[in-house]
Amino acid sequence: LSQGQQEGIRAFVETMGGGLVVIGGGHSYGVGGYTGTPLEEALPVTMDVRQTLALPTVAIVLVIDTSGSMEAFGTELAKEELAKEIASSVIDLLGEHDQIGVITFDQEYRWLVPPTEARERQRVLEQIARLKAGGGTVMTPPLRAAGEFLRRSSAKIKHIIVLSDGLTDPGDFRGIAAALARDKITVSTVAIGRDADVEFMRTLARWGGGRTYVAKDLYSVPKIFTAEAVMAIRSFIVEEPSPLARSGAGPTLLGLTLPPPIRGYVAAAPKPFADVALTGPRGDPVLASWRYGLGRSVAVTSDDGLRWTAPWASWSDVGRFWSQAVRWTLSDDAPGLHLATGLDRGGTEGRAVLHARRIDGAPWDGLDVRGEVTAPDGTGTTIALEQTSPGRYEAAVSAPHAGVYTVTAAARNGGESAGTRTVGFVVPYSPEFRLAGGNSALLSRLVETTGGMFLKAPEDAFRPGRGSGRRETWPALSGVALALLLAEVAVRRLPALGQRLAAAMGVAARLAGRRAASPATADADRAYGAADRWAVEDARFAEEEALRAASMEQAARIFITRLRKTKRP
Repeated sequence: LSQGQQEGIRAFVETMGGGLVVIGGGHSYGVGGYTGTPLEEALPVTMDVRQTLALPTVAIVLVIDTSGSMEAFGTELAKEELAKEIASSVIDLLGEHDQIGVITFDQEYRWLVPPTEARERQRVLEQIARLKAGGGTVMTPPLRAAGEFLRRSSAKIKHIIVLSDGLTDPGDFRGIAAALARDKITVSTVAIGRDADVEFMRTLARWGGGRTYVAKDLYSVPKIFTAEAVMAIRSFIVEEPSPLARSGAGPTLLGLTLPPPIRGYVAAAPKPFADVALTGPRGDPVLASWRYGLGRSVAVTSDDGLRWTAPWASWSDVGRFWSQAVRWTLSDDAPGLHLATGLDRGGTEGRAVLHARRIDGAPWDGLDVRGEVTAPDGTGTTIALEQTSPGRYEAAVSAPHAGVYTVTAAARNGGESAGTRTVGFVVPYSPEFRLAGGNSALLSRLVETTGGMFLKAPEDAFRPGRGSGRRETWPALSGVALALLLAEVAVRRLPALGQRLAAAMGVAARLAGRRAASPATADADRAYGAADRWAVEDARFAEEEALRAASMEQAARIFITRLRKTKRP
């Protein structure tokens, strides 16, 4: 979880009366790097167990790359602040007699913080202020220097954490890591930078028996170092058969039998006023709950059954346990409370009104009602709701900025909680920022009145306007005139041709009847056709002249002769 997400969770529980259930595992609580975070603030347990556990002594050396290739670091000031954050996050996890050292390197290395006991926190941070950026990257000398110090240390746990982009000069890294491993010194790496050689950093960590992390940004680096320091210490994780014992009548275990033993958990310590329901054999809290602000939270330091609580699969109350734990974190079941908010129209002032009724419906008077107003930027303002009439409590609410506001009211009756209610309201932007719908009717009238036009796309407004020019029209007009002339000729000639064709068809019919009546007529027709053959040939080339000069009878004979000729092979 990022810092912003944790802040949101904390505010949700504290100021909005929300519920939170956190379940343990190999990357949770202190092991996950959540020590000293907003998430820890909302939980009933603290992850700082240095005073409650007999931890082995630890010696850690931080090897930080400050070369020019570390572009992700930014300026020298950013590098200095980051180094402080890293050292501070690691020191917070160490005991007073544990040791820490910081080596920075580029082309050369230097002990920025010589091996110092963790109780000298301020001295360590002051020495980090001497950090200076350099040029190239040579990693082997600082690794050897860190190994020489750790070999002389009497600490039980010896660890090196390297922060670099991995763009270093060649060297015998495998031999150095093997020598460190023989002395029980482990090496972990954190790769950072746009062009980081992640594969090299992973290989170095594998040779050194440690872990590899890839930092997405500068803000995640301190958390990574915190998690890695916890993993190096390892005493935060208790993995052994752990029978559980009740340590109080916690609300999350009401009516349930004692759970079976578990196989492990993450060590934590209870906070003051926390309600610890289950403990392990060392007295560590396994199940704890408390009220935080207006909300509630539950901490289960074991996991959800995949690894450490697998024996719970045979527990008859396992389903009721989880549902009861979650249900307890929800808002109080107070059906007689109703919270509402109202805002003056167009204004920035409003009122929060809480109506309280007892179970029998009678007004609930004499309640102490406090509220929290959360602004859009996350800031909170406390308000007190005063009783104005039987069962009615009111308070003024100020909402000067646009956005979403939440109001949470918690009622108490003689020191006991009577219920919590949360509502929200929205302050809109001023009316001039409102996006109204289109008025197509008005636009149409504007276009018609001004003689304009609708533009389909915004870029059409920048296209050149209409212009004037000259175009030759005589070709088109000449074509039209010619077509009309031909049409006129056709209209004149077609009726006359039709009349002549009808007369020719009539003559043809009479001649056909004559041929059928007498074979001699047919012979005469054949002779006639042979005699007029040349006339037919001449008519093929001058049909119009022949038709004009010949009589109707001659025209018919010529037409019939032509038909006969075309049928001959």
